[in-house]
Amino acid sequence: MAKHEVTCLKCGRRFDANEGGSYLPESHRYICKKCVDKQKSKQVEAEKARKAAEREEQANEREARTGMRQSVPAMIAKIAAGAVVLIGSFPLLAQESTIEFIVGVAIAAGLAVWGLAPYLKAKKRG
Repeated sequence: MAKHEVTCLKCGRRFDANEGGSYLPESHRYICKKCVDKQKSKQVEAEKARKAAEREEQANEREARTGMRQSVPAMIAKIAAGAVVLIGSFPLLAQESTIEFIVGVAIAAGLAVWGLAPYLKAKKRG
């Protein structure tokens, strides 16, 4: 194909329109690939920021409604993980590995407290 030299609408750089970039039909102008990629990355970042703000808003709304920032499934998952660790540490006691058993119980207790503490604080406040 013959070269079609155009100027980028955003940065003013000259480039071959056949090799990349974007065409804006309403203005009959072109944007180079570098500017298109930059614009897409800005859109991705803006979308990430929007989703983060949305998650924060949901957490604030949940906290206002229930008194907890964490969701109920997150709380249940933490408590269930603690129960699994606790059950998994009992064979260590049978093998007379008391230190490992105590560590397992401590981890299980920590997970249970991590899951239950926000719920209990919310109950105490409300």
